[in-house]
Amino acid sequence: MYGNDASVQALEASIVQEAAALAAVRDGVQNSAAALDVLASEDEALAPFAERLVALANDYDVMATMHADRAAAAQEGSGFLRNNVLIRWIGSDRYRSLHREYGAMVAERGVLMARYESLRSDLQAFVNGASLAVPQGRGRYQVVPPYYRQLEYDAQHQELSDILANIGAES
Repeated sequence: MYGNDASVQALEASIVQEAAALAAVRDGVQNSAAALDVLASEDEALAPFAERLVALANDYDVMATMHADRAAAAQEGSGFLRNNVLIRWIGSDRYRSLHREYGAMVAERGVLMARYESLRSDLQAFVNGASLAVPQGRGRYQVVPPYYRQLEYDAQHQELSDILANIGAES
């Protein structure tokens, strides 16, 4: 059910890749925060968005450091879950602990990405001068194909770098 020894190396590689991916995203968020901070110094209405993005960039920095530590620990054979009382009680094999570490890293990145997406959509709504349409509630027996949701999202989505470029062009 949990795999074999060959998959331990694959999980270690996945943990290292996850840490590297988060570090790359962190660099992009920090660049966007610096750009928005410059724009906020020119337009006070952007200051709340700049503060949120700077706080998010700091959280990305902290999380990227934690993920780099986890990747180093995974490569050297220890893990951050090894000292957990529950894990010691249940039993700990290497694959399960690596799987838990990888799952925790993916979940933490997802939380940060959700905060980033919320900020991006709020800034886009502010720049456009209107709020984004709130999705209507779906009925209990109403099914919407996932591809349709993606089309709705693509119609409204604009990257943060594009939004900042538009703001900079208007100034």
